[in-house]
Amino acid sequence: MWTRSLIISKVDRLGDESFVATRLLRNPSDMANELKIYFRPSSVELFTKLFEEHLLIAAKLVDAAISGNGQLVAQLEQEWFRNADQIAQLMSEFFPTETKESWQMMMHEHLKLTKEEAVLRIGRKYAENVAIYDTIETQALGMADMIVNGIIKTFFKQYQ
Repeated sequence: MWTRSLIISKVDRLGDESFVATRLLRNPSDMANELKIYFRPSSVELFTKLFEEHLLIAAKLVDAAISGNGQLVAQLEQEWFRNADQIAQLMSEFFPTETKESWQMMMHEHLKLTKEEAVLRIGRKYAENVAIYDTIETQALGMADMIVNGIIKTFFKQYQ
C-alpha cells in the first residue's frame, strides 16, 4: 500500500512525497524486527539492506519514467531485478522449504506488477491503475503466505 501511495504522490506531485517515502522506508525495519526472532542478526541486516535498496531503486525508477529517461529506466530496471534475485536467494536460505526459483518467480511477478502500476498511473489510465492494485494486493498476500508457511515449516515442525 505504501509503494502505491508513493507512486501516486510522485506522479501526481501531491506534496506529501517525503512523508510517504519515510513511511515506506520503515517497512524493511518492521519486517526485520519480526525476522530477527528466527534468524541471526547478520542475515536480518542483509535482508534489511536489500529490501531498502529494493524500495529506493523503485522510487528512482518512477522518477526516471516520469522524466522520460528511457536509458536510466532500463539501467534501474536491471538493478531492480538483480536486487530481487538477491532477495530471492536470501529468502531461500531463510526458508529452505521453497526454492530460490520459487522466490525469484514471486519477486519477478511483484516487479512486473509494480512497474505496470506505475506505467498506468503515469499514463493517466486510472481505472486500469486501480484494477491492477487488486492483483498486486493478492500477489503480496501470496508472498506473505510463503513467508508464514516457511516459518511454520522451518521452525514449528510439530504443526505440519
